[in-house]
Amino acid sequence: MKMNEAFPSAFLKSSDVMSLPGGELSVVVESCGMEVVGQGEDSNSLPVLRFVNKSVGLVLNKTNSNTLVAALGNDSEDWTGANIVVYATKVPFKGDMVDGLRVRFPQQPQVKPQSTQPEVVNVDEDVPF
Repeated sequence: MKMNEAFPSAFLKSSDVMSLPGGELSVVVESCGMEVVGQGEDSNSLPVLRFVNKSVGLVLNKTNSNTLVAALGNDSEDWTGANIVVYATKVPFKGDMVDGLRVRFPQQPQVKPQSTQPEVVNVDEDVPF
């Protein structure tokens, strides 16, 4: 039995995302609000992102919050509907490198640049006179 299945969490963990293909999860933001995280004296009210069709949320840290603010603005109500990617990576924490989660935006497909040179037309061919 996998013990993380025996004790499910309401929040994403790096191990959840690392087990996915490519170590990332593409999601659509449903909401962001303050939620109580932790239990007893260790509990805090922190911002949590909720996603469309997902039962778990992402507790936002300062780094991920700043990434979202830089791209989507300071008002989290404006984030609804945004496509983001949550990925697992090593992050510094209290002097050590630990597994953590970061957010980024999906890469846009590369568009082939339009040629700036005009098309050359040979006017001597197929002239009807």
